[in-house]
Amino acid sequence: AVLTELNHRPEVFSPSFLAQNPIRILDIGCGPGTATLATLAFLSHLDLESPLNIEIGLYDSSVSVLQDAQALIRQLVKQLNQDQEQL
Repeated sequence: AVLTELNHRPEVFSPSFLAQNPIRILDIGCGPGTATLATLAFLSHLDLESPLNIEIGLYDSSVSVLQDAQALIRQLVKQLNQDQEQL
């Protein structure tokens, strides 16, 4: 719901705003990165003119779960970048 609301505010995703401001995701208690993965999937479906600069901070008390989240997010980002190259 929050992401959909942001999508209704064109100034947030305007090229001039995005060129000057990275998108920052802070996922506290990230577990396997579900919220971050969903956010990246949402952002990948936006019709934008240029690539996004995204900074991600993941925090979890479990090192192994944090490592899993990092691996899943890297895998998704790699796939999204490959999909973008094919366009």
